Amino acid sequence: MAPASRSRLPGSDELTQALRRRDIETAAALLATTDIGASVDWGSLPPWLAHEVRQERHRRRDLDIRLDRHVEATRAQIERDGWAPWRRITEEQVSRLRLGVDSFVEEADRDMVTRAPAYLDRNYRMPQDGYTCNDFLAYAPQMLEVLSEPALVELASAYLGRQAHLQRVMAMRYLPSASSYDHQFRWHHDMWDRRLKLYVLLSDIGPEDQPMRFVVGSHAIKHSLTRFRTNRVTLGYCRRRLGGVQEVALTGKAGDSFLFDSNGVHIATRRPTAPQRDVAIVEWSPSLAWIVGTDRDVSNDVGRFSPEVRTSVEAFAHARPPWVAGSEQARSWAVSLDRPDLW
Repeated sequence: MAPASRSRLPGSDELTQALRRRDIETAAALLATTDIGASVDWGSLPPWLAHEVRQERHRRRDLDIRLDRHVEATRAQIERDGWAPWRRITEEQVSRLRLGVDSFVEEADRDMVTRAPAYLDRNYRMPQDGYTCNDFLAYAPQMLEVLSEPALVELASAYLGRQAHLQRVMAMRYLPSASSYDHQFRWHHDMWDRRLKLYVLLSDIGPEDQPMRFVVGSHAIKHSLTRFRTNRVTLGYCRRRLGGVQEVALTGKAGDSFLFDSNGVHIATRRPTAPQRDVAIVEWSPSLAWIVGTDRDVSNDVGRFSPEVRTSVEAFAHARPPWVAGSEQARSWAVSLDRPDLW
């Protein structure tokens, strides 16, 4: 694709010159070190060019954090493979979190709301025999114990290469169901580029149950803007980009947890004879785009966190959730091409 024309990029500053040359790495580096992005009308750029700069900016490492050697080994595995096992939570925590899942499912059934993935809703029932909660803290405040572990937050920032911002705390319940090939039940990435997720099993999940499956190494793929937006990724596509395909299923006992980069290609498996599957999910992003927040007042809790955890939670604690009237959270990462301040 041809570089942007000079008529689209008036000016002679360093960033404009880099964009004219289609020097993506230099443009991303300049955005990381200055507020020079204000000199460019990003809305007038060819979308493919803004996408490539945003993608590079999101993967640029601005922080160098020293980790405990065991935590560093986990970070290195995620860097290499896109996923890694993390620490178990306690049986007591599992029991309390499952009560939270029961609570939001009961509310979703009472409200009788069934829809495809609706990221602006607090919770809902999916037509594919499942439930999603986008504000699990409101039903299970014990999740604060899980997400406030300093080593976990330090790992998130070290992996992302920038300050990790808590974005969303979720839970999902999948009932036994036949295979479905839409939304998260087909191979996909999460349309956020580099982002770290903690995935906590709240029920035993074996390889013949309904595990999430992940294509090892696929987190490193840089998708074109068209592929990014349509999210049409297949094992054949991964094979062409990676030279081969290796899948891993995130299986284990209730309480086991995993970390993965959600740019990696993954799929939720469905089986009509498998047991119910419950999981809790925490997301961290290097970007301030679409910090979901919570209906729960966490101000007192945040004050008790360590400094690094407190910094990671600050934007989340003050965000107005997208399901609240008057929220400005409708803009997602996938449509923020004209907002480099959110990259």
